[in-house]
Amino acid sequence: SILDTMREVAMQKKGYLRLGIPYGLGRILFDELISDFSVEYPDIVIDLCGHGSQHIQELVLEGKIEIGACIQPPQIPDALETLPLMHDRFFLLVHQSHPLSARSSVSYSDLKHESFYMLNNDYTMTMVTKENCARAGFTPSIRLIVNRSDIMADLVSKGQGIAVIAGGRWRYENYPNLKILDLMDGENDFDITIITKKGAYLPYAAKYFIDFCKTRLLPYSEAQI
Repeated sequence: SILDTMREVAMQKKGYLRLGIPYGLGRILFDELISDFSVEYPDIVIDLCGHGSQHIQELVLEGKIEIGACIQPPQIPDALETLPLMHDRFFLLVHQSHPLSARSSVSYSDLKHESFYMLNNDYTMTMVTKENCARAGFTPSIRLIVNRSDIMADLVSKGQGIAVIAGGRWRYENYPNLKILDLMDGENDFDITIITKKGAYLPYAAKYFIDFCKTRLLPYSEAQI
């Protein structure tokens, strides 16, 4: 009956969604998206975890979370389905008193003698930075390893070290004491991508979230850079 159908639809809009998002991608894209989704689907509970892209891929493959978000490239395993949501670029943060701050862009070779703040190796941002430095002929000198990109920005703003950041440069345009520089070489373009396990059962909550992302963010768009 129509009443039974309405009751079934109402029940589908309840549920539990396990979602993994790297902290930086939350700030760039997902914080507002998840907030808006929660308003539209107030009876869906979101269990949110924050890790690096590599660990989130493992959690999706192991079935411990239904949906993850990550940076691509590097190549995502064939066992995962991908939905690209946004394109962005890596950039460099230096203190406004740094000699490089007089420039608008730099090459990785210009950073050979600098001290870097980085995330751990679970994060694509760190892997890409190290690979780009290697292509420029050096191993980066790491001053400190932290667990969030906003902490990296805070440290740079205090005048010591530099940081390569993955996208969302608008977050730092009015940040005190920071200068944002373009990176002229290396592999700096990336996609923010939703991942799910191929062939895995997706609860209604996960399907609603994916459809919500498609409605809000597709067609595939450029980030605010």
